[in-house]
Amino acid sequence: MAQKSKGIPTWLSKYLVRESKQIRKSKNISNIKPLFNTLDSLRKEVGLKETLTLLSKTKNFKELKGTTKLAKRYGNKTATLLTLSNKKLLTHAKQLSKVDTKTIALASTYGSSGFVHLIKGGEKNFIKTTKRMKAYAKVGYKEEVWKVFLWLMKHLSDTMLMFMMSISSLLLIPWRNLLNLK
Repeated sequence: MAQKSKGIPTWLSKYLVRESKQIRKSKNISNIKPLFNTLDSLRKEVGLKETLTLLSKTKNFKELKGTTKLAKRYGNKTATLLTLSNKKLLTHAKQLSKVDTKTIALASTYGSSGFVHLIKGGEKNFIKTTKRMKAYAKVGYKEEVWKVFLWLMKHLSDTMLMFMMSISSLLLIPWRNLLNLK
């Protein structure tokens, strides 16, 4: 089925040809058993269709083993998460093994940059930042910008507010017209 659907990557076809020559000479299939065991455990976790999808995305046997470990944790979502994370989920599997799966699903909604932020900042920082971003979006969406200005007035000194107002008023002056008059 994998051959018909063109799901066999080049590394696997080369590996199978090389190992089949060794099996023919030695009459021993023990060298190819780890590959079949890995593929079988992957199939048991995610099913045949997802196994073919994940297999086509691997570049070597080590990635296949890592993908199998990810499939045990994330199940049918593995292929989608690998695509969205641009394989960062696979390369940083040890760091992300301690992170909750719900947080990883949240990071996947932000794409590759979400995973980068999650890896660099940690889970607590990522959750705090996303809550803050949602709050800012809600303020903009509900047109409650005045709450931001009230917060600024409460927390900033009068001098800072006057400074910010003077800079913003300078930006509002039509400089183009003034420069053309000279």
